[in-house]
Order: sequence, then C-alpha cells, then structure tokens
Amino acid sequence: MLSKRLRIWIVGVLFLASVIYLFRQDLIFKPYHYYRSLSANIEKITLEIPIDDFLYIDSLRNDVLKTQIVKASHKSFVKAVLTIDDKILDVKIRLKGDQLDHYQTNPPSYRVRTLKNKTVLGTNKFSLQYFGARNFMPEWIFHKILEQHDILSLHTDVVELNVNQNKTVCTFEEHFTHHLTDRFKRPRGPIICISEDVLWNNGVLNDSVKYETPKEIYFNSPIKEFNYYAVLDSNVRASAKALLNDFRNNKREISEVFDIERLAIHMAISELTNTHHGLNWHNRRFYYNPSSRRLEPIGFDGSSWHTKSDFAYDTPSLNYLKWSGLYVNKQFIDAYLGHLERISKESYLDDFFRQNSIEIYELENRIYKKNLFHSSDYQYIYRNAQWIRENINDYKSRLLISLKG
Repeated sequence: MLSKRLRIWIVGVLFLASVIYLFRQDLIFKPYHYYRSLSANIEKITLEIPIDDFLYIDSLRNDVLKTQIVKASHKSFVKAVLTIDDKILDVKIRLKGDQLDHYQTNPPSYRVRTLKNKTVLGTNKFSLQYFGARNFMPEWIFHKILEQHDILSLHTDVVELNVNQNKTVCTFEEHFTHHLTDRFKRPRGPIICISEDVLWNNGVLNDSVKYETPKEIYFNSPIKEFNYYAVLDSNVRASAKALLNDFRNNKREISEVFDIERLAIHMAISELTNTHHGLNWHNRRFYYNPSSRRLEPIGFDGSSWHTKSDFAYDTPSLNYLKWSGLYVNKQFIDAYLGHLERISKESYLDDFFRQNSIEIYELENRIYKKNLFHSSDYQYIYRNAQWIRENINDYKSRLLISLKG
C-alpha cells in the first residue's frame, strides 16, 4: 500500500509530465530552437529602393491583391541598391510570382538582377521569396540530391532581408543563367522551356487566338529562351528549341532529344521527393548541352507538401509525358526504374542525411530565425521511399505494358 505522500508525489510527477508533453513546443522546442537561432550564420541582404519606385511597386502589389490576377504589367523592374557583406551593388528588382501568395506578404517576393556583371551568392539573377514559398527544407533536399547526382539544380538558401528598413527572413533562389551551368562545369548553352504565359493567361495567345483545353495550351505555347547573360551561337539556340519542340510533338526518339541517364535520374528523384509539381510542363526547365547536343533537365519548383501517394505516370497533370511519348521509350523506362529502385532504399537515405548533416543543421538554425516551431522531422522522405518499395512491382508491370503500346 502506497503512503499518502508517495501517492501525492506520483500524481504530481504525472501531472508535470503531462504538462510538459502538452506544452512541449513552448516549454522545450521553442527555447531550444531560439538558442540555436542565435548561432545562425545567415547572409544579410539589404535593398534600398527609392521612395517613388517603392511606392510604384507597392501599387502594383496592391493591384494584384485587389484584382486577384497577376499580369505581365505587374512585373516591371525598378532600380535599387543592394548591400551584402559590405559590397554595394546597383540592381533592378520587380515583383515575382504567378500565384497570389507571393504578393500577400510584406515584403512580397522579388526577382533581382544585378548590373555591371556583379554577383550575389554566385549569380547575377535570383529570387528573394517569402518564406512559405516552395516548402523550403523539402525543396532544399530535392535540389541537394539532384546536385549530388550531377543534375543541374538551383542554389537555394535562407537569408535575412531588409527592404527599406523592413526586416524579414526569406529564401534565396538562383535563376537560370550561365552562372548555373558554370557551377556544374557544363559548356555554355541555352536554357529553355515551354512558356507558361498562355497557361496563366487562361489560354489566350493573342487577341484572335484562345486555346480551350490543357492539351491545346501545351502544344501551342511558344518555346521560351532565358536570358543567359553570355554570348551563344544562334544555331545552337535554334537547335535547342527545335529539340524541345520535337519532343513535345513526338517527332523524335527520346534518346535523340535528352540525356537519357540524367532525365531518368531526375524523374526518379522527383518520385522519391514527391516533387511532381516540378514535373508539370510549365515548370520544366532544360539546358541544351552543345557538346552532347542533348537537353538536360534542371531541378526547379518541386514544392513538395504531401507524402507520396502516386507515381508520375498516374498523375493527371503529367499526362503530357504520355502525349510526348516518354513512357514508350525502353531505354528511358529501364534507367528510370533502375534509379527508382536504387534511391528508394532506406540505406540510401541514411547515407544522404549522414553526409549532409552539418549543412542541414546550419540551415535549420537559419530557419529558426523565422520560425521557432519549424519541424526537423524528415521521416516524410523515408515514408515516400517505403511507398515506392511497396508499389514498384505493380508500377513496373504497368510501364512494361505501356512499352508494348
């Protein structure tokens, strides 16, 4: 029989343990994360925008919020001065984003371009995005895995931004320039995509042409070339666009258009990280390698928010991959499935997190400066991998059927 004092003591301990468990975010995690944020090694970027230009950009932002529509006219550049690490640079900035969430924060998301060939964090064109964009850590993991497989992927980071004395923590994302391909030691070549302008303009190409269906929009949107900021041969640029157009119209073998191995790895990593959003045709970006005369995929806008529940083949928004003949190419299917099996092993993910633990820890410290309740639980990607292992045999069978037509 327990004494009265002991019973009171046990009840007290259980009550205290319950309180700590229920309020663990405030009592344990928040103080711990705050402590870690104090040691964060975070880049500080200051933007000074002349008041008239600032008010002009703000009026454009307010118009987006009022009309709930983003137009090309909302993305006008103005001049500003950027300071980083005691370097003072002349830049041009504009509002950035096709969705309203980029405009609802203060400050909003910006696209920045430096003048006089100066660079910021290794590039001369980049985005400073509100922190909720892309779901940062899963996005960073997506890009890091691509990078470790020598697949072109964007440099992303967490930075402290001060816009006309308005401070925030946001994400940094490089844009598509020669600095990207130089970093991966590729020969200089154009970066292209199928323009998303017609899509965001609800199918309207011009005053006399409007496409009604997603398929029509896909097949009729023009090929866009990004401003590479390095001199490129006009014939090389034309070859790049012709390849992408031939892929879209199923006029060439996939192996004649793409670096098959890199395309297969990119697709497999997109499955593992559940970044199907980045596989939508309007989010795809490609680099044309003038040495191989093939297109290489570039990781972009994965925006993974959910645990995996389907493969790319079964995702309705990715039907264009079937229209364009990707799933009837045996060389691609074999490589894609092989890489999917390899990277979905639990040991592969264990190695990845072990190799990158220091960088992940430092990134989390920067994130805690913005969000003390950020979760550092990366079990989502292990669950993705497990889902792939459990479903890949059936997936293989269905893809083999698609090969037979």
